[in-house]
Amino acid sequence: MIPVAANDVAFSIHAVVLTAFTLFQIVIYDPKTRRLKIRFREDEERILVVYLIGRTLYIAKGDVHDAVRK
Repeated sequence: MIPVAANDVAFSIHAVVLTAFTLFQIVIYDPKTRRLKIRFREDEERILVVYLIGRTLYIAKGDVHDAVRK
C-alpha cells in the first residue's frame, strides 16, 4: 500500500468540506435576489448545522484513521 502523508488527507478533507458548503449555498440561495430560497425555522437550521458538522467530523475521523493505520 502506498503511504499517505497527513497533509494529503487534510487537504482532501478540506476540499470536500468547502465544496459541500458551496453546493449547500447554491441550493439555499436565490442568485437573483441573493436571499434564501428555502425558509427554515430556527430549530431546523440548528439541527441541520449540527448534523452537517457531525457528519463531516465523522467522515474526516474515519478517513484519517484509515490512512494512518495503513
